[in-house]
Amino acid sequence: MGVLGLTLVVLVLATSSLSTPAEATGALMFKKSTKKKAASTSTSTKFKVGFYTGSCATVETRIKNAVVAQAKLDPTIIPALIRLFFHDCFANGKCDASVLLKGTSTTKTELDSTTNLTLRGLDFIDFLKSMLTKANCTQVSCADIVALSARDAVVAGGGTFYSIPTGRMDGKVSLKADADNMPTSRTPITGILAQFSNKGFSAQEMVVLTGIPQCHRTAFTCSPHFGCMHSNILLGRC
Repeated sequence: MGVLGLTLVVLVLATSSLSTPAEATGALMFKKSTKKKAASTSTSTKFKVGFYTGSCATVETRIKNAVVAQAKLDPTIIPALIRLFFHDCFANGKCDASVLLKGTSTTKTELDSTTNLTLRGLDFIDFLKSMLTKANCTQVSCADIVALSARDAVVAGGGTFYSIPTGRMDGKVSLKADADNMPTSRTPITGILAQFSNKGFSAQEMVVLTGIPQCHRTAFTCSPHFGCMHSNILLGRC
């Protein structure tokens, strides 16, 4: 990263008006995923807040209680769930839980990408799905579980609660190439800015999202995704 890149990031940090990293990340991913979903469901009213009210009214409460309980046992689950949601959404823009799909000897999925080898929280999502199934909430999609658990992780990390539409459908296609196109610790700042811009994010939003893994006091000193160079700059804001 050159001097110009460093200066740009520092200026974005200095002018940031977002309250907390966790709160900002949840709100940003919510905004982008909602826009994407709205575009693909323009003729449907199924995607809405309270989608499961008639079929599983306690789903959000159950997920929230489970996230809060797990966060008390292992606070690092907070950034893990937020990061998982981010990776699910950023790869293909659909927020469809495609990041959870496992590959085969002949078919590689997003999970097989080196970008996702350090993802955590997948077992916890499996636990939430099993918990809901036992509560006769089998219709709740994994995509909604990932989104709701990330929202509750935001709150558990000190962020503000925000309502989130549900009714997402789980994706059936997961491509390693989609995750391979995500920025890494070797991506120059100009490349990261371009990749986020292509997804509809501003430079300020990019800084908030890339800073999340190391901004939580119980998380990483250096982001496993963006490396120590970016992390050290961002830590000044955390």
